[in-house]
Amino acid sequence: MEEPRYISDLLERIAQPGFLVKNQKIVNVNQAARAMLLAPEMPVAQFLCTGSEEYAVFQEGHLCLTLTIGGQNHAAVVSRLDDCDLFLLDPAEETAEFRSMALVSKELRMPLMQIISSAQQLANTEGADSPAAARMNQGLMQMLRLVNNLGDISRYMTSSRMEVRDVDSFLQEVFEKAGTLTRGRVQLSYEGLKQPVFSQIDPEQLERAVWNILSNSIKFLPENGSIQGRLSRHGRMLHLTVQDSGSGIAEAVRDTLFARYLRKPGLEDPRYGLGLGLTIVQTAAANHGGTVLISSTPEGTRVTMTMAICQDSNALLRSPLLRPDYTGGWDHGLVELSDCLSADLYSNL
Repeated sequence: MEEPRYISDLLERIAQPGFLVKNQKIVNVNQAARAMLLAPEMPVAQFLCTGSEEYAVFQEGHLCLTLTIGGQNHAAVVSRLDDCDLFLLDPAEETAEFRSMALVSKELRMPLMQIISSAQQLANTEGADSPAAARMNQGLMQMLRLVNNLGDISRYMTSSRMEVRDVDSFLQEVFEKAGTLTRGRVQLSYEGLKQPVFSQIDPEQLERAVWNILSNSIKFLPENGSIQGRLSRHGRMLHLTVQDSGSGIAEAVRDTLFARYLRKPGLEDPRYGLGLGLTIVQTAAANHGGTVLISSTPEGTRVTMTMAICQDSNALLRSPLLRPDYTGGWDHGLVELSDCLSADLYSNL
């Protein structure tokens, strides 16, 4: 049976490559997807680079996975429409946009670091405990986070620096740090595995992905709301699930959660930002062989980031890699959660 007419019309109005899948086969494609030589009757499984297991059990929400088409990888977001699944691929021109953003970020980073340094000197002279100094410091950390996000997405999409870590211990450290910073405002908990699981990860990417998930949750939580993190193992995959007790994602923005630079300041809740944070989460998941699934109800939002366990006996002998600190040495939690923490925490950086 063919898909409803309104779904076909919707597909044709979408500029980015998109197609519909029913019973594991493509049933309809739009013009941009036809240009990529996609056609009805093709089995979608042949294109799945990451997310085959996650897509097999997909029921609701938005699932971000990776497709390989014509030898190139493409991020795609899957949404359920009636009994069809709508696949929307990232527009090809976004690669150039990310490179441009990286150049802008590079030009902004140096003067911003100089401003931060000067602000610290001024605070030490005039009194670092003043509310004005705290608000200034927090604003600078917010700017640093934005500059980092603008510049690093392109880098993450082209390279990863893997090293072997115990994933559970690594994530527990991040959640413990977040719990310390949000104590008194958020009830944050983490449930890990009963035994270590060593896998190759990019520590910077994975840490920033978790910080962004937590930041998005905290911004929408009521006072004394709760966030539960849980790491579970499913065969060769690890699932990090973060469930919050917030009000859920507004329906008006659910379809653009993973859209880059499509936010309209002033026309919607500014807490949703530019969409850069979820782009980092999506990219980090793809680089770890996984996906991102977001589902939302009025009772809260659940984000599940999956990662493939990648073990290399030779890699266990390697020392942790030396890498420049992406915040310039500032506290990672204070930078990454700068949009949702109390200004009091920034009085003495």
